[in-house]
Amino acid sequence: MKGFEGWDTAPGLKKVADTWDKQVKVLMGRLGSEKSTLRGASGLFARNDIGLGDQFRPIGTQSKLNGV
Repeated sequence: MKGFEGWDTAPGLKKVADTWDKQVKVLMGRLGSEKSTLRGASGLFARNDIGLGDQFRPIGTQSKLNGV
């Protein structure tokens, strides 16, 4: 922290800034992991919805939405 060089608080401020940087990196990693997990869950829900919809459609019928 160049702006505080020579100040008595400079070492403390540097330590806090370093700690904060590490915490932000850990948090970003956790958020990335959660994002990936939520995307996976979203895909599972979508496949489940499609599968259930297929079960209710009478055999041999075509929806006007097929092929869209």
